Amino acid sequence: MMLLEFEPVSPPSIHTTSIGGAEVFGRAKALPIPLPTTVAGALGNYLGVQLTSRDPCGSLVELYEALGTRLGCRGGVCIKGPLMYFEVNGRRLPSPYVSVEGFFVPLAKAFRVSGAWSVCVDGSETVEWEPSVRVGVALERRDVLGEKRVMPGYFYRYAVSLYRYGDEVARPVFAYLVPQTASVNGVVRFGGEGSMARVLSRDLAHVGELVSKVVSPLEGLDEGYYVALSPVPLVPRSPRPTRLEEHFEIPLDLRSSEVLGIPRSCAEAGAQPPKLRVVRLGLGFSESAGRRRPQILALPPGTVIRINHRYRPSLSPLMTSLLGLGFSTLYRLT
Repeated sequence: MMLLEFEPVSPPSIHTTSIGGAEVFGRAKALPIPLPTTVAGALGNYLGVQLTSRDPCGSLVELYEALGTRLGCRGGVCIKGPLMYFEVNGRRLPSPYVSVEGFFVPLAKAFRVSGAWSVCVDGSETVEWEPSVRVGVALERRDVLGEKRVMPGYFYRYAVSLYRYGDEVARPVFAYLVPQTASVNGVVRFGGEGSMARVLSRDLAHVGELVSKVVSPLEGLDEGYYVALSPVPLVPRSPRPTRLEEHFEIPLDLRSSEVLGIPRSCAEAGAQPPKLRVVRLGLGFSESAGRRRPQILALPPGTVIRINHRYRPSLSPLMTSLLGLGFSTLYRLT
């Protein structure tokens, strides 16, 4: 394994809905971390992967298979993460962070588990996430050699993510575990609005024992407490799903595990149980299909899960592809 770091050259434009104008009420919703599909697409672009599928979800399966061939992880986990690092005034904060409902906390020491449902998070060393919505002007080019022109009256909104450590600006570095491959060093498209990021491979020396605690359900999960580093997808099995256990495919065996939820701050008065959150996420834009992938429900990063006994789930090709590309990456707390 090696560490693959993406360092945005400008505030990243990461969002869950399409960038739209008046026809969709100009809605733009930012995300604190990139979707695994964004990371997989950027890595595939760097490695020269070309997709042919015209089906938005089929292109994800094709991307997973292509990366599996290039990285030697076919049928397994190709990407795990993110481990969030931040640089403040040119100095990198020593501990990796995890996103917990609008802010980031140190992964190794922020979570306190003291009982079956007693989980809280220490918010003393947080990095704040500040989403910002900006206004842009759409351009068009009438032919290959023509000049770009402003589309008359066409403004739109787009979201960018900003980060602060106290009063200082924090620059994000999104780090992922991938199978060992040739040295990576370059610049790739990363997110929307033409955002770019430097991508660099590093060894695992500075990560230490954290590597062994970053796992995926595809690898099997041992008994213990885990926190989600990336969204845990809930994929519907029927056109009109109503019950979670019956109508959704979940990468967790609910007979042998429990979803505790987002832990509250340890500073809050009284013993408060974690908050169960389910969010709606888009699966990104398919370049080969030329349209956006569908939206799904998901458990957000920062969700704490308790596994009662070891198991390895049996999953559909689509869910296997999602997990292989980085969805449902977990960090073991105990």
